[in-house]
Formats: sequence, C-alpha cells, structure tokens
Amino acid sequence: MDSGDVIREAVADMGTKHVATQMRLSPSLLYRWCDPQRTRNVSAAVNPLDRVLELCKLTGNDLPIHWLCEKTNGFFTPNPKVDDSQGEFSIRHTQQIVQEFSELLTAIASVMSQGEEVSSEEAQKIRSEWEDLKRVAESYVVSVEQCEESLDPS
Repeated sequence: MDSGDVIREAVADMGTKHVATQMRLSPSLLYRWCDPQRTRNVSAAVNPLDRVLELCKLTGNDLPIHWLCEKTNGFFTPNPKVDDSQGEFSIRHTQQIVQEFSELLTAIASVMSQGEEVSSEEAQKIRSEWEDLKRVAESYVVSVEQCEESLDPS
C-alpha cells in the first residue's frame, strides 16, 4: 500500500470533500495527495506522509514518527535489524524473549510491591522493558518470516 492509498482509505468514511473542508484544504489538493507520484503527466502533490518519510530519511531521525504515534495514542517500535544466521535463531530468540518478559514482570512486580502509586520513573522503567520485549519479539517474527521466505520456492 502506498501513501496515497493510505490517505484515500483514511478519508473514505468521512469523504474527501468533508475532510478537506475540516482541514481547510482544497478538495483537489486532497485528491492529488491520493494520486500515485509518478504515474501521471500532471504533477502530483507530495503528500504529508511522503514528506514525513523523506524528513526521517534525510535526517536519519525517526522522532517525527514517534511524535505521530504518541499523538494517536500509540508507540513506535522500529523493526530490528536481523542477522541472517539461520539454524540457532529459534533457541537464541526464544531465550531473549523469555529474558525480556522476565525483566518486564520484574519491573511490574517491583512497582506493585511498593503500593498503589506509580511514579513517572517507574512508569518509564515499565515502558522501557515493554519496548525491549516488543523489539526482541519482532526480531523473532522477522527471523521466522525470513526463514520461510528462503524455504519458499515461489
């Protein structure tokens, strides 16, 4: 799915004209944001999603994506770099997942044993452990997918 498809799908329920009005944009600009960038002779407008992506690539900084995720009540966890060593990934990754899960549970248990109030430092520790667990689990899933792709003849 390209960025234009994402915007088109995002505005589909409310309608392009309504969204454009609410955003104080011309409907034609919003329609052009939905157009593929290089498939027409008419100049397509570079949409905000492509601009944010370009900003992140140019700067090497994904802070804008983190900010967007936080503003939409989410969190950004980048996909990990996965080494191509096959064979022992299953045991190694499983051990890492168990270790990270254990560290998360330890952080939660520590907070719970100290009463009902959770300090911002404790919340940050839990968040950090949760992000570590997600990173390691995603690394495992990516490794499994890469292994399947290398075995799939099609």
